[in-house]
Amino acid sequence: MSRKERAGAHADEELLAALDRLVAAEGVVKAGERLGVNYRTAASCLETRHVSRRMRDVLEKHLREQREQQERLEQEGEQASASEVNEAGGGEEARLQDPVHVLQQLVDDLRAEVASLRERVDMVEGRVSRGSRGGDDGVDVENVDIAGGAKQLGLGPVPRRIFPELITEREEPGEEQIYGAATELVVEWRQAWAARRTARHTLGWLRAERRRLELELRLVGEFGLTPPPADAPWRERRRDRELDWRRRAVRRLRWQLMITWCMHWLLRMLSLGLWGRQRRG
Repeated sequence: MSRKERAGAHADEELLAALDRLVAAEGVVKAGERLGVNYRTAASCLETRHVSRRMRDVLEKHLREQREQQERLEQEGEQASASEVNEAGGGEEARLQDPVHVLQQLVDDLRAEVASLRERVDMVEGRVSRGSRGGDDGVDVENVDIAGGAKQLGLGPVPRRIFPELITEREEPGEEQIYGAATELVVEWRQAWAARRTARHTLGWLRAERRRLELELRLVGEFGLTPPPADAPWRERRRDRELDWRRRAVRRLRWQLMITWCMHWLLRMLSLGLWGRQRRG
């Protein structure tokens, strides 16, 4: 696959993800109305996962509008924060401008960093010393390769990330050192993400989508992680909005699942009834 094709596939994934979010939040009919296309066109794109030229144009326009709205909200939030600081008086501003206060704050931060690094070094040295006591007596602890010691202790290499808070679609060696207690939830999220992409029927897609959003509520709300297709961690205001949207989407999906499940079994019963009549006839 050429670089241009890979870029196009990535763009289509982003557009499909935007369509998924819109349908989960408003339903396929209202999503089509909001995009300015027939709901059958939106449903076809949702089912086949193929982005036509028409759908690409309307989805790109939708994403542009979403980004512009997001930028406006962030600017308004920053302006509101600045006005609150100005209205609060000069006490806080005076403390920030006080060189002694700033220097003391820097010293406190530096002490906290040094204490954290010291704890990590003590932990690694303790593990290495315990390993050396169980091996040859002539091992020099000071010459032990820390990276090699980490491998012997079963710790994989820590993935190099610009933003450790981002959830990746694919598993990476040593990622449990980044995600920590959230690792199992991340694995479940990837399974739901894959099931959602490969779902062949609406019922399967709705179940996978509900599970994905339920997991994201925990990953974002409890662990502060950010799911794809985001390329940077969400700020607090954005995180609150995303959590609120997911709560509402999960409630809608539960109703959609119940209705779709009933329709599925109703159609099956009608089909079996017609088939039985044809056989008797």
